[in-house]
Amino acid sequence: MMPYQSYQQFEARRPKSAAEQRAAADRGGELAAAASRSLRAAAARMRALAGASRRTRSSGMTVAAPREAAGAAREAVSAGMPGATAGR
Repeated sequence: MMPYQSYQQFEARRPKSAAEQRAAADRGGELAAAASRSLRAAAARMRALAGASRRTRSSGMTVAAPREAAGAAREAVSAGMPGATAGR
């Protein structure tokens, strides 16, 4: 055991005051908020990239996302449209 580990064990075992508990909870909340901001920003960048890749270069029209295309295919099959197949 390293020397600082015994102090860490002492700190972990000793009773904390209400102010110390609130401060620890605040630090945990701030850490969670920072992580959430980072993940939201990364998700927004990914959505922007995915949206840009779905556009065709020549027409500028948006191509249907795979889920939307699958839903349209299911609706066509259930409506009994000729030539419609529900392939996966």
